[in-house]
Amino acid sequence: LTGNRLDGTADNFLLGVNSDFETGVGQWVDASTGNGSNCTITPSSAQAHSGTYSLAITGTHPTTTAFTCPRINFVGGVIPGQTYTLSCWVRAASTTRSWMLQASWADVSGNALTPSAVSNLGPDSSTAWTHITTGPVVAPAGAFSVNILPSISAVQNEVHYIDDVVFSGSIGSVGSLNWLANFAQLHQKSLAIPEWAVLTQSTSPEGLGDDPTFIENMYQWLVANNAAISCYFSQVAITATDYNLIDGNFPNSLAEFERIFG
Repeated sequence: LTGNRLDGTADNFLLGVNSDFETGVGQWVDASTGNGSNCTITPSSAQAHSGTYSLAITGTHPTTTAFTCPRINFVGGVIPGQTYTLSCWVRAASTTRSWMLQASWADVSGNALTPSAVSNLGPDSSTAWTHITTGPVVAPAGAFSVNILPSISAVQNEVHYIDDVVFSGSIGSVGSLNWLANFAQLHQKSLAIPEWAVLTQSTSPEGLGDDPTFIENMYQWLVANNAAISCYFSQVAITATDYNLIDGNFPNSLAEFERIFG
């Protein structure tokens, strides 16, 4: 997804299109530009939790009977069954209000899914930034996109600020097979495993020798994750390390490979 960020230093990925508002509003919308409600939005240097800018939200409804909420939609950026957390920093220009954070899921056709993740949180402050968060929540079956809505009940011309919005979710240990599968799904890319093999145990700490269970598990994982390309690495030994499935050192693995891959 263009503009989304991947945090490669932890087991989380961060979905945040211009979440610190340093370069404008990005894909955030208000009542005049999209499905935001009862507000206008603009980058503001009047307050900032980090950097120079935050997002100023100005209420347009005459009373507090309606929600004031900008929103941003991540299309194709969520994975069913994955766990997510939503957080941001908020501040009031003058009058303080209580905030609500909501994540509303939809399928590939845009149909709403339940349950939505909604948390009623405490008030902001006019003298300091307040951190609000909701989750962890699990994306429901069929989830393809999510709408993020930080909401208050602000009256006309009342200003509040949000900054450093983070929507994060675990995709497994970085570099693991499940991390790779989830990364491919997140970015709507085909999955390829160009090299995998059994390995002689005596020459490498990673090797488990003749291991037909590994062959079976790899097959099941490749099928379950719809891998587009998979290549067994069957190198003729040129060092003490041996990957060659047909050199006689891995008879059980070879038999299992021929059985399941045909």
